[in-house]
Amino acid sequence: MLFRTPAVSLLFFIGAIARLHKPQRVFEHECPTGVHIIGVRASAEESGFGAMQGIVDQLKQKIPGSDSFAVDYPATGVTLPLGDAELEYDIVKYSASEAQGYATLKTHIEDYSKLCPKTLSVIMGYSQAS
Repeated sequence: MLFRTPAVSLLFFIGAIARLHKPQRVFEHECPTGVHIIGVRASAEESGFGAMQGIVDQLKQKIPGSDSFAVDYPATGVTLPLGDAELEYDIVKYSASEAQGYATLKTHIEDYSKLCPKTLSVIMGYSQAS
């Protein structure tokens, strides 16, 4: 037996699970001369900017020297309806997804602001991400 009490075993297990999820830290270039666009997509959308992609493209076109970063998180917990059906929510999955997205966004903002303190950021969120 690794630990003598269930409580210590549980704390060890929770700590191990927490270490498995490391928020993404991606900085591939120098600081932009425009703005840094951060996007968090909606529930059930594929990775990337989702419905906001067009807005991101327009901003980058109108503000030369800008870059963008799409927060990678599950965006789960919502089943999209077919026909006239209503949205279905799984509050456990939704809450976990939202928490992971928040943690990743927070880490990215903190890290990026240290790396590029003079760069302005535009933060966009849609649906679950808002």
